[in-house]
Amino acid sequence: MKFIKKECVSVKKFASLVLALCLIMSSYVLVNAEETPKNSLLLRVVGKGGYIISGGDSVNHYDNVKKSSRLQLSFESGSSFRVTAVANSGYEFLYWTNSSGRAILSPTIDFTLIADASYNAVFASVSENEEGNSHRVVFLDFSNRVAKSTDVLNGGSASAPTGLKAIPEMRHATWSRSFENITENTIIRPLYMATSQKSITVTGGTVGIACAQDDGTVTSYEYINSGYFNYNENLILKRDETDSSLNFAGWSADGGATVFTTQENYVFPIGADLNITAVYTSEEVTESAHISLLGATAENGSVSFLSIRNVPSDCEFLESGIIISNLQNSDLKLSDVDGTTVLKGTTIKTDRNGQYSLTKTGATGVWSGRAYLAYRDAGGSLKVISSSPLSVNA
Repeated sequence: MKFIKKECVSVKKFASLVLALCLIMSSYVLVNAEETPKNSLLLRVVGKGGYIISGGDSVNHYDNVKKSSRLQLSFESGSSFRVTAVANSGYEFLYWTNSSGRAILSPTIDFTLIADASYNAVFASVSENEEGNSHRVVFLDFSNRVAKSTDVLNGGSASAPTGLKAIPEMRHATWSRSFENITENTIIRPLYMATSQKSITVTGGTVGIACAQDDGTVTSYEYINSGYFNYNENLILKRDETDSSLNFAGWSADGGATVFTTQENYVFPIGADLNITAVYTSEEVTESAHISLLGATAENGSVSFLSIRNVPSDCEFLESGIIISNLQNSDLKLSDVDGTTVLKGTTIKTDRNGQYSLTKTGATGVWSGRAYLAYRDAGGSLKVISSSPLSVNA
């Protein structure tokens, strides 16, 4: 009986040991589950050239490494990069295209991974201005996507793309330059004119209209309280002088519930009918990051969403854009983007404060949109915030 009793004690000790090991393993799994998420980066080269890459994470890091082939790796979300396109002899850099297909004309791009991303560096041969040689002519559309790319014999003419995507409240007027007598690689942009006007009323301030010279130089602003302006026209907000005991908290487009910028003199292109209020407070004002959708419109089978962002001066702006879908899903996230049913557009501007619009042509049914903003706070931590959703019936 004593022998049996000792065996029972031994079994209990063994069971305790197994339980302890299980708890340790459970803790290990829990820690792993909280690891920093990863995103994939794909870099490709089209034509004769390569790129110099700097950045990465603790596992994969590059320090001015030159590569001339495809690179596809996963990095910790929040990893930052600088990539510079470098052409081979006899070639020149034309543009990058990003995950959204938008052309970026600068050879050097800086970006931070907050979702899977891809970039293509496009190069073309450089030919002398001589008979028999050819040159690359690239037409971009309103969204900076490539509408047409063609090779033209030296001194010849290119034909413009047909069927440019319709832009709500805008009309294609002309092109940024002539595409006759082509003697070098050329990139051409479309120029649009507004077909509608938007109203704005400002409470607690005024809105300024630019007074410009013939060459486009702005010499002054004429300020009014309300009026109608051409779609996409640049305006400036100016607050009224008020009791010095109150602090200016910013500008609001929803009656003061939220502030979309704390800039006292805020320049922006008008993209929706707006009622704007200058917000004041007796409390100390702390600037905070903000992203919101100002409006959603539909016209001729296209839907457009307009966002506005504000990033405090002590933060680093990383990326901003809009996610849209017709799946009746208002809780849209970056991880939902698949390029087919859930689409994403990203601004190519780097201003901390600004607007961005995304247009989807050939749309039917109800489309939902949500704006997002990625930035690093004053402590260097990565933050991604989203706006409330908006929907529109195409």
